[in-house]
Amino acid sequence: KQNNNDQQDRLLWWLEAGRTQQAAGAIDVSSRWYDRAFVEVSPYLDSKAEATISEALATTAVNQTIRIYRATPPERIMLCALQGANFLVQCDLARARIEFNRAADFQQDAVSRFEKEVNNAQTAANNEWSKKGWNTQIAVSATTSVRKEQGRDPATLGFASFANPFVSYLRSVFMIATSSEMGDRQNARADLRSVQEMMPGIAAAAEDVALIDSGVSHGSAAFTWVFFLTGLAPDYKEFRLDIPIPVGNVNYVSAAFPILRKRPSFSPVIAVAGAGGARSETIANIDAMVEADFDSRLPLIVTQEIISSAAKAAATWAASQAAYNSSSNSTAGILVQIAGIAYQAASTAA
Repeated sequence: KQNNNDQQDRLLWWLEAGRTQQAAGAIDVSSRWYDRAFVEVSPYLDSKAEATISEALATTAVNQTIRIYRATPPERIMLCALQGANFLVQCDLARARIEFNRAADFQQDAVSRFEKEVNNAQTAANNEWSKKGWNTQIAVSATTSVRKEQGRDPATLGFASFANPFVSYLRSVFMIATSSEMGDRQNARADLRSVQEMMPGIAAAAEDVALIDSGVSHGSAAFTWVFFLTGLAPDYKEFRLDIPIPVGNVNYVSAAFPILRKRPSFSPVIAVAGAGGARSETIANIDAMVEADFDSRLPLIVTQEIISSAAKAAATWAASQAAYNSSSNSTAGILVQIAGIAYQAASTAA
């Protein structure tokens, strides 16, 4: 599709293309899409800011929809993990190791650096808010209203951290299955311990820790691990809210905010047939990770959207007043107001 080259959302298309081709069994094609996606996100691992100054200013002045998509921390983590899985299928263990280590690096980055970037952006938005002399409680109340609306979805789950136990588990299994080096075994054990901390009570992790502690060597016994990915990503829905900020001849500004809506159709458990058999356990809830990322950015999204909505409403009001004052016929002012309303409706879309 032509959309995959669009500057704003091309990364999203590449991620979707990589996962779609992977699910279809076209591993070579999937790897190429994931490679393109990694080139796009790799600078944000340790050096590049989450948003350029010019883009951040433009986003506040217009709205969130012009922001270039750079992937969320959970997506960056999964990108490397799924690319590692591709290389396992291709029996390229060296490149698989690189990808699993990258996933671990992104996971550590997500917990530390990304939160700092969000806090810095929030501080900048708060400073702009203060310059306008608005009551800070307005943004707090709006954020609470958006969270309350999102909570009406029965499929909305509790918040989690960015950490992804599936990625940690997959990396540990890779090291158990492919290496007898003591360092790798220790790293695998550490990854499994972190899985146990993130998902208390998971029996499979305890069994694999015991496997490592037993001293079983690589290649001395046959083991099969089955990972099952199920479900669909959540949708963004629009939630419109009137904000009590006077602009022109009205006492409020209408703004649109995004809320998450989960898709409930997924298979909660599978049974594996074979010697001894097995039933699956939930290792990771990706929806909860997406929600954690979204909720961490929600106050910033709300603050910026109110600022941009107020700016657009003020510009529309000023233009309509100028048209009224310069024209003997009020039609010009009416047309400006109609155009302004249409523009606001389009550019406040969540």
